[in-house]
Amino acid sequence: MKTKSKTACIFCGARTGNSDIIVESTKLLSKTLAINGFDLFYGGGQQGLMAVVEEQFLQEKRMIYGIRLKNLIRNIEDYQNCTELISVETLQERKSQMINMSDIFICLPGGIGKLDELIEVVIMNKMK
Repeated sequence: MKTKSKTACIFCGARTGNSDIIVESTKLLSKTLAINGFDLFYGGGQQGLMAVVEEQFLQEKRMIYGIRLKNLIRNIEDYQNCTELISVETLQERKSQMINMSDIFICLPGGIGKLDELIEVVIMNKMK
């Protein structure tokens, strides 16, 4: 599934951390992308920076594609803001789909998983 619009893949954390500057900058970045015609491809989480990003794209009525591991989906109603929720079996499949479906990649603060995702983007694009 390749979208017709430009798609931004945003890797970010399930927590906001302790910096209001990061939260406000995340809002501004997300709003700017949405206003400029980008749709969102992200981890589908409903907390932290993921929720901040999702809200900005939702306000601009952009398409929102969430991709989650099947074993992390507890209640499908939790993902009602996603235009499409894609469930996968493995982290590798998740990263691969995110990379193949997106035009640009942004890595915001998060845990060690964000570093892994960023390195995967670099490696996958180097192999093209």
